[in-house]
Amino acid sequence: YKIVINKPTTSDDVTVVSTLDIDNNLNIDGGNLDINGNTVDVAGAIDITGKLTMINAAAILKAGTSVTWRSGSSSYILGGLFTFNTLWSFMDGTSAMLAGTNTVKVVGSQPSIIQHKDADARMNNLVIEKTGSLTTLDETSAFPLRLNEDLTVKSGNTLRVLNADVWLAGTFLAESASTIMLASGGSIDAGTLAIKNTINA
Repeated sequence: YKIVINKPTTSDDVTVVSTLDIDNNLNIDGGNLDINGNTVDVAGAIDITGKLTMINAAAILKAGTSVTWRSGSSSYILGGLFTFNTLWSFMDGTSAMLAGTNTVKVVGSQPSIIQHKDADARMNNLVIEKTGSLTTLDETSAFPLRLNEDLTVKSGNTLRVLNADVWLAGTFLAESASTIMLASGGSIDAGTLAIKNTINA
């Protein structure tokens, strides 16, 4: 089944009270979905036009495919964990800003793309931990991918930065047996760099 949340305003809350498995998509078209320290496992895509709240460190939100923050979407995210497999998209006009201790993790075996098409949207921590495929920062994105804290590329993973920029205040860590591919026009600007394997520029 697919779950669609469509409350009149972002002041109208829908609160998750226990572990929730969704075998299709989750759409937050209006209102505010509060994960509330629970695990929500979505087999398909997560599509956000309303508001998403994750303030409890125990909150986990898993997307089987993609996470899309559409124009008009917003967030109150200070903790917890996101995982996704194929696509993360900050569309122009979102006001999503992930902060606190929140982490976004790229998982799965399919190729993944991160789009960063909004001037202000940002992640907090980003971890790339796939199995046998690469993660690409989308070259059509007009703005840098911004992170409040750290970017980690786990061992055995490849991050491809095409004509795109990454700005992070914390540490960029490329673990041993990871590969960073910097194409023409790509850049990584970090507070600290720790490259333990290969950069192909």
